[in-house]
Amino acid sequence: MDHAIPAPQRKSAAQKWNQNSTLISILFHVVLLIIFAFTVALIYAPKQEAVFEGEPPPRPKLQPRKLEMKVRVQQLQKRSARPKLQPRLASMSPSDIAVPEIKKKPKKVKKKVKRNFSVVGASGRGLGIGGGNGLGLGGGAGGLGLPPAMASRCSPSGRLARLQKSGGKAESEKAVLQGLRFLQGTQNGDGSWGKAYKAGMTGLALLAYLGHCETPDSPEFGTTVRKAIDFLVQLGESKGKLSLTGGHSWAYEHGIAAYALGEAYTLTGEDPIEPVFIKAIETIVYGQGSDGGWMYGYSKETPSDTSVSGWQVQALKSAYLTGLAITDVEESMDKSVGNMKRVCRDGQFGYRNAGDRRNQLNGAGVLCLQVWKQGSSSEAKDGLKNILDRMDVFEYKGGQANLYAWYYDTQAAFQRGGVTWTRYNRVFQNEILGAQAGDGSWPPCGGAGGHGNAINYKNGAGGSDASVYRTALNILMLEVYYRYLPSSG
Repeated sequence: MDHAIPAPQRKSAAQKWNQNSTLISILFHVVLLIIFAFTVALIYAPKQEAVFEGEPPPRPKLQPRKLEMKVRVQQLQKRSARPKLQPRLASMSPSDIAVPEIKKKPKKVKKKVKRNFSVVGASGRGLGIGGGNGLGLGGGAGGLGLPPAMASRCSPSGRLARLQKSGGKAESEKAVLQGLRFLQGTQNGDGSWGKAYKAGMTGLALLAYLGHCETPDSPEFGTTVRKAIDFLVQLGESKGKLSLTGGHSWAYEHGIAAYALGEAYTLTGEDPIEPVFIKAIETIVYGQGSDGGWMYGYSKETPSDTSVSGWQVQALKSAYLTGLAITDVEESMDKSVGNMKRVCRDGQFGYRNAGDRRNQLNGAGVLCLQVWKQGSSSEAKDGLKNILDRMDVFEYKGGQANLYAWYYDTQAAFQRGGVTWTRYNRVFQNEILGAQAGDGSWPPCGGAGGHGNAINYKNGAGGSDASVYRTALNILMLEVYYRYLPSSG
């Protein structure tokens, strides 16, 4: 049977199929057009903005710590972004073309590095001009913010906690503030202190303020600190050294002032301090003698002078704490350890050789060893024993007072901690507190002549340098409880 569809029916089916296909195609394109139009409308539609009938809502405030970190990051970014080369244009005759005059400093690497220390030290010093002596110490770890060894000084609650934990009295903190106010009132108009040794006195006074974490932003002492930093920076820029004197004394002044600028840079991160400080440290590194110590005027004469050397060691340690990678600083510190051990015999640290000027430089020698990983050496331990054995002569008024030696002894005993510090602090604190005058200064002390009051010995009891010198040293002694964390490493 033939089931074939007749031709007219086949034609009708084909027409229906074509009509349906056309309808589907039209619907499909209409849908595409609608989707396209909707997409375009979304893209070009005007954005609505929030309208406030009153004041807009306040932005959330950053927490103080987050704000501090943000500022510190911005400071580091600013430093890293500035050009490393500062060309100076020099006109070349007869042409008017100017070309850069490049001045390259040898052995200087200006970059920030991260410091991590397992050994922590303390810092400080007395000035020895005209036969005196000097020294101090420091330690911590770098990175953003303060080295851990220094952080406890920058919080009132932290200072109080450290003071109480280390055996300090509330009267000690009160005495520090009275002393800082006295120094504030005796500052010269140009930001310096003293007359004969302005750089050295300014360095000591600035260290006293920084030891209490007083910076240019501090409410009460900010202007005082600002002027002091500016004086030392401008001095370094104009003179090429941190001293206005010559001869023997300028090495003392340079070391003290460099030490102060190092602490100022660590606490503030201010750019203008950096080049002056780096140059000052280079002077110290290049002025080191073959025996590992330093001499008057950075002479290469040997044997070196322990009192001069102490200040240079502290300035170098402050450079290490800044995180600036200055070439040869660590190597120079290593050499200095050998020199301190050279002048030591049975815990007695000599002036130029073992055995000379007994009991005047024991604290200085011990501190220099503590500051660079040698706090547990036999020389340091024997030196501390000698310090404790002489506590029976610790009397400020009328006794055998030697502020210079006391200052270093105090730092060394605190760094050792334990029974050593307990025994020392039992005598030291009351004696220093009881000697402070009503105006916040410390008056002349008795008994030790030039080595008790190095500046007094030179300028007389009424000299302005003498009052600044004594007051700064005593403030630094009373800041020992929180200025640096203790370590016997």
